[in-house]
Amino acid sequence: MIFIAASLVAIVAMINIGVQAMDDANQASADAETPARRTSEDPDSPASTGSGSRADGPYALGVLPEPVLQAPAEVQAAYSFATDPDNHELMQTLTCYCGCEAGDGLNHDSLFTCYVNKLLPDDQIIYSSHAFGCQLCLAEALDASKWHAEGRSSQEIKEEIDVKFGSSR
Repeated sequence: MIFIAASLVAIVAMINIGVQAMDDANQASADAETPARRTSEDPDSPASTGSGSRADGPYALGVLPEPVLQAPAEVQAAYSFATDPDNHELMQTLTCYCGCEAGDGLNHDSLFTCYVNKLLPDDQIIYSSHAFGCQLCLAEALDASKWHAEGRSSQEIKEEIDVKFGSSR
């Protein structure tokens, strides 16, 4: 029991370090920008999502940010699945049940926006760091990935997510 508790504390610490690393990378990127380039914090910027969470990127689709690559395997798997272009439509239909769509100012409209701040027209992606530190968002994406691999339809996955996580609110 003590081992399990210590393991959970270590995983939470790693996630917190990763979120800070993503935020630090965002800040370094913003500091290095030329005056002509707008930041993700600028509401008129093409990189802005209005989501309230820090953007990371842009990256080419399929390229994960370094903090995600250094995170536990579950975080990497969740981001890989959620941001795979073949899964965008599914992820946009799934409700996130962590509360990020309401009270905390993120205004996320789907589980997809917990992972992606913005898709750019040139096959580039700006990541959200929100899911990196949210156990509920990670669990939802990992379950969706598992059920997708089992061959379940998008509607079946949505129903399973709603049943399993809907009561978490």
